Amino acid sequence: MSQYRVIKVTTNDFGAYNYGKPSEIDEQVVWQGSDTDELSRQYPPSKIFGADPLGHSEIEDGLIRFDYRYERLEGDAWVKIDDPRRRLTPMTAVEREIDAENRRLYPGDYWDGCEVCGDGNCYGECQLDEDDPPMEDSLYGLTSHASGRGPRNRR
Repeated sequence: MSQYRVIKVTTNDFGAYNYGKPSEIDEQVVWQGSDTDELSRQYPPSKIFGADPLGHSEIEDGLIRFDYRYERLEGDAWVKIDDPRRRLTPMTAVEREIDAENRRLYPGDYWDGCEVCGDGNCYGECQLDEDDPPMEDSLYGLTSHASGRGPRNRR
């Protein structure tokens, strides 16, 4: 069974910015194991900006940055790999709160689609039948319809 690990990479550029010194880079193993589903449950990936616990973040106007690197043990060497996590859990309360705050602070960044059918490309031009039952997208709560018109399958 393969071994995996997640490395937190902290980059501090205060010295570089103020004194022209090299960046200070610190690496720390934050998770190691063989079960990527365990990793996915402990640190669920998120498409919500700012909600992924292993996503890029920064403070102090970007002078201190936090990134994560994923590795797999191959023989005697750790090899960099793409993020092995997958979504196993429903959207969390924290994700919903972060999404609501993002939408409140940056309303121009979001277009949830037509108010009638939920299609992001419709702009109110749809014509749905009254017997076309609405369905809810499990990740974002967007409305779609059985006819296939909606965020995922527009006719």
